[in-house]
Amino acid sequence: MLRISATLAVLFWHTVCYITNRPDLHHLTQTQSICYHTLYHLMTWAIPVFFMISGALLLHADRKITYQICLKKYVKRFLLALILFGFIFACIELAATEKQFSLKTAGVGVYYVIVGKTWGHLWYLYVLIGIYLLLPLWKIFTGHCTRRELRYILIVLFVVNICFPVVQFMLDEPVRFETPIKSVHVFYFLLGKYLDDKTPDFLQNRKKNVSILLAVIALKALLTIFSMRYSIGIDTGRNSITTAAMAVLIFCSIKGCKAPINHAVLWNVDRLCFGVYLIHPLFIHFLYQYLRFTPLSFGGGWAVSLIGFWIFFAIASFGASWVMSLIKPLKKYIL
Repeated sequence: MLRISATLAVLFWHTVCYITNRPDLHHLTQTQSICYHTLYHLMTWAIPVFFMISGALLLHADRKITYQICLKKYVKRFLLALILFGFIFACIELAATEKQFSLKTAGVGVYYVIVGKTWGHLWYLYVLIGIYLLLPLWKIFTGHCTRRELRYILIVLFVVNICFPVVQFMLDEPVRFETPIKSVHVFYFLLGKYLDDKTPDFLQNRKKNVSILLAVIALKALLTIFSMRYSIGIDTGRNSITTAAMAVLIFCSIKGCKAPINHAVLWNVDRLCFGVYLIHPLFIHFLYQYLRFTPLSFGGGWAVSLIGFWIFFAIASFGASWVMSLIKPLKKYIL
């Protein structure tokens, strides 16, 4: 349920940000810009939750992780996904720019994958590969440390990766303190393990969590609107305190709750989520960039049509992921 929810949130996030991030193609009024940016920032909890799910599953005490399993099962899968889809997307972009495809284009496509110049959503795979390469280290650490020691590390990573940027913004000067591990993604990865082992007492009441979540959502929306209206760079992205709060509250609220539909149905949908993440920008790029057909095309109905586009992208992406799952090599080695 968490993975499916986060996947749908990413779809909505990209349905919005592929418009806001291309002012050269899509001209927004001030109202549209504020609305779209607010919706964009309200979906930033999704990627942290993905990392928390990975941490909860892979760092579980009962799961055995050796470096052979790490390399052959996890790293190989994401590396193959990055090479294949990164190359395809890079070549599509190059062919669209150069109006032709050649061996030179293919060579440049390979180079773009290496240097990370393929489609933006694949940054997630680069980070995952880095984390998974060190998976034996995380496993050893979490397997031998006490809950109190893990909490201490999480506090340090929270301060360095989430609090320091706030201080830096307020002082308008860089914070010089350094730690060997400076990654908000590692923070969320370890946080998933911590919350999965035992949910803290103050997060065990789901009704209370939902109430706090609604308050955080309102606060984040207000901060985004204020930042947009007065051109103040308040950080409400993935590294913000409000994003961390949303991710934790959503993770604890959904984790362990009763599924509303049959488990087998949920599991089958869950198995399509990685394919959805890989393929969904293809539909967004095609409509937005090549056909120039966006929610803004509907004039005054731009707000309502945004939901329609999101639903279309979700159906198309899950359908495409299912089709890809029928291709045996893709199913076996990537999906």
